[in-house]
Amino acid sequence: MIDFITLKSANAAARIYAKADILDHIEKNDFVRHYIPSVSLNIGEDTDYDCTIHIETSNANHIDINYPHAYYHFSDPLNLADVITLTEFMLERARQEKGIICLHGAVSIIDDQAYAFLGGASGIGKSSLAYELAHMRQGTFLYDEKMLINLNTLKLVGGVGALYVSNQYWADKTGINIGSKMDLKSQTVSNFDINSFVFPALSQTGSEAKKSKLSPDKLEWHLWEESCRKIRATSRRFFNYSTPVQSLDTEKISLWRSNQIKILSKDVTGSYVTGNISKACLKI
Repeated sequence: MIDFITLKSANAAARIYAKADILDHIEKNDFVRHYIPSVSLNIGEDTDYDCTIHIETSNANHIDINYPHAYYHFSDPLNLADVITLTEFMLERARQEKGIICLHGAVSIIDDQAYAFLGGASGIGKSSLAYELAHMRQGTFLYDEKMLINLNTLKLVGGVGALYVSNQYWADKTGINIGSKMDLKSQTVSNFDINSFVFPALSQTGSEAKKSKLSPDKLEWHLWEESCRKIRATSRRFFNYSTPVQSLDTEKISLWRSNQIKILSKDVTGSYVTGNISKACLKI
């Protein structure tokens, strides 16, 4: 029996068609909530959706995408992380068509203003700085890994409300084991003005902190690069990282995104921050 489940992220929705046991595994899998920003699930109800993902058994692993439809063909065993990753990829196209982009980074809220910490590489201090800033200034460490920004309103509107404990620093901070997930005190839907974008390169101990302000042109360059990563599939590979997929970007979407990022870069400040984590907080 083929059934369906609908996953919503911000203002976009994707419907997954699959056998009932697969949908049950998706519903119960924590990776859904820790990978898709501001996600909600709708089981079996006939609600509106923007795109579809069909999960089907096959003699060989392959993916066919003709947006708004995607077909994930697999030979046993099924990789649920692949299915969730493909769903988030399709959702990014749907979100961008509605004005929302997903960026890789962490967010703190201080006095109802969002401080967004960005940078493509892992381990440069995005989450650490977001956490320390919120603790120091009595704010909220709201999102980790992913944030959603409405480029039409220039506001933060969502993100991933979970932290992956990947090293001893986070194990000591949270009191839970490396490899575990910690839910953050975040809202499924948010609507905050963005105070600044910060690109950190931090160390746990040692050097003094330094802050360098970014020109609007340089900030625009960074934000443009980040805004392309997910819709253009620059980090998307499936079937044990062996199968890349094509971009879902279009000329219309990319031109809109480019124009709005120019506006955002002039409206919000940006900076590089280097050095010691706790001292860097004092520079922000």
